[in-house]
Amino acid sequence: MSDSAVVEVRELLGEELSDLEIRVLCGAGNLGHKITNPRVQKPGLAFAGYYEYIKPGRVQIIGESETEFLKRLPLAVRIERFETITGLDVPVFIVTKGLEPETEFLARCREIDQPVLSTKALSSSVIKRISYFLEEHLVPSTRVHGVLLDVYGLGILLIGSSGAGKSETALDLITRGHSLVADDRVWIKRYPNGELLGTCEEPLRHHMELRGIGIINVQDLFGLAAVRERKPIDLVIELEHWDETKAYDRLGLDETVHEILDTPCPAGTGRDGPRDPRHALPVPQAAGGAWPQRLQPGRDRGAQPCPQAPGAPFGSRVHPQAGSQDGARALGGVGQWRRSSAKGPPPSPSWC
Repeated sequence: MSDSAVVEVRELLGEELSDLEIRVLCGAGNLGHKITNPRVQKPGLAFAGYYEYIKPGRVQIIGESETEFLKRLPLAVRIERFETITGLDVPVFIVTKGLEPETEFLARCREIDQPVLSTKALSSSVIKRISYFLEEHLVPSTRVHGVLLDVYGLGILLIGSSGAGKSETALDLITRGHSLVADDRVWIKRYPNGELLGTCEEPLRHHMELRGIGIINVQDLFGLAAVRERKPIDLVIELEHWDETKAYDRLGLDETVHEILDTPCPAGTGRDGPRDPRHALPVPQAAGGAWPQRLQPGRDRGAQPCPQAPGAPFGSRVHPQAGSQDGARALGGVGQWRRSSAKGPPPSPSWC
């Protein structure tokens, strides 16, 4: 289910735009007004009497040119223009360069409790910063129960019912040299170019929950190369339990898609074996290596997995931090997979 694509005026006063030092001149009671359009606007034409292109839900920027123009208008005309423009669907006015807004304009806004903000920054800087902020926050988004990984530079989203082995599969891939983006709750945004970008919300960033162990910090255990902040989603793999009575497509000839935010994404299925549920673990790794051949050529897939030490087992990393190895050993053997070649290859599990 998609989150509502709106931003409240009060969010412009938050930490992300703190460098603009925005302050409230009036309308503090209506800071809940909704901004629904990511493009900002300068109302010069509206102050000249042409109101057709004042779009609903846009931030209106009042700079030096608008202020100087208003000073040249007769008082009665100014009042009429102010009454008309404040009657439109404008969530907020922002006055730049530390300018003092016209007395009549501020009086009218106070009368109707219309939010007016002020900043000392230049109009060009304000437009650039607020436009970027709104584009990031107004794109359609949703939260998906699953795990997002970077496998061979490919963004793979693992989904499935609870207990299907998503986190365990992700941990296995991390020990083989791939990277975690988000575990359990993946926050996905859809940009105008159709790209689905997955990331993790701050409280859960770099963390995983493992049954029988609890919550672990992947970055602390495996190093910086084991995590990524965000990743475009290229492939969705659903993990499910093996059903001997069900007929499966063994050759992968049936192309399937999984829709996220009304955007189709290539999809596949990973199934655990009839005896050992970890038989499904190599599936995302194999898909990550083979799937780019089916995708559009020329797309940047991002960073590749961390290089291996000469002679080390496939996917192993050598970390300079002693804490990474000590922490990995606390997982009950996972640290054995991280040894360098100098200590000899670790025993390979029977299901690898």
